Amino acid sequence: MTKPTTQDLTIEPETSSTKKRIIKTGECPTLSSKETLTYHIGCDEDKSIYFRVVANSGNGFFNKDWLALSDIQERINYRLNIAST
Repeated sequence: MTKPTTQDLTIEPETSSTKKRIIKTGECPTLSSKETLTYHIGCDEDKSIYFRVVANSGNGFFNKDWLALSDIQERINYRLNIAST
């Protein structure tokens, strides 16, 4: 298994040709638990699942682009394979 790189990520800025249907809006604490992040879970016409952060109650910066679930799963599987060897 080859190491996934950031160039392999499916990160999509919102454009008219890449519209996602938001299927859930939620909130979760940041890693420090001092602030709250608001996120969207969405899908495209091919029923692929995407995530993005849309708000931060603190002063931290974040990227509002969509990130594909398939890319997240690929990186988790890569890390699990490394840990099991």
